[in-house]
Amino acid sequence: EEYWINRALEMEEKRSKVTAQYIETFREQYGKAIQNIHKDIAKFYARFADQNNVSFKEARRILNSMELEEFHWTVEEYLKTARENVFSNHWTKELENASMKVRVSRLEGMLVDVQHEVEMLAAFQMDAFTELLTRIYTDTYYESAFTIFKGVGVGYSFSAIDSRRINKALERPWASDAANFSTRIWSNKDKLVDTLNKTLTQMIIQGKAPDETIAKVAK
Repeated sequence: EEYWINRALEMEEKRSKVTAQYIETFREQYGKAIQNIHKDIAKFYARFADQNNVSFKEARRILNSMELEEFHWTVEEYLKTARENVFSNHWTKELENASMKVRVSRLEGMLVDVQHEVEMLAAFQMDAFTELLTRIYTDTYYESAFTIFKGVGVGYSFSAIDSRRINKALERPWASDAANFSTRIWSNKDKLVDTLNKTLTQMIIQGKAPDETIAKVAK
């Protein structure tokens, strides 16, 4: 009994260390996203602010031809990134639509920049979570087999891990709302985008300074 308890605790500790490494990576990615959104907001205020303030009327002003051309170049870069990575089809479609727009407000342009940062963050999370959970599932499968062999003193043949079994496990709903990991990540992303859009719009309407706006968004 002591053997089985110790082996279970060893495997759990190993899994926890692996997970902790991924959590730290997530923290770094969130930090980078905040820095990039900070730059997007600062650039917006630098271009359109009057005495450190952007009125809602100015924020809704349509981009001129030169600004619109720059916006389209930026969107094309975002589209290239979206197509090369695991971005949501919905965001790719939104970017395609944005690339054809002939009337874009200053605020809309900034919100596209901000949403793209969040979309990249969600795509990173999706890749990293899939990699982490696949690793944990696979390692646990083989280490459990080895533990049993050693514990009972008898070895026997067993099948190699099947990738379809892993995919099935990852697709399985795991929470009370019947969401799996993928659904939860994209759902959280949508909530974050909606919150950021409302926060930025409201703070411009309220005439908030850029530092206050950035602090609110970072929180």
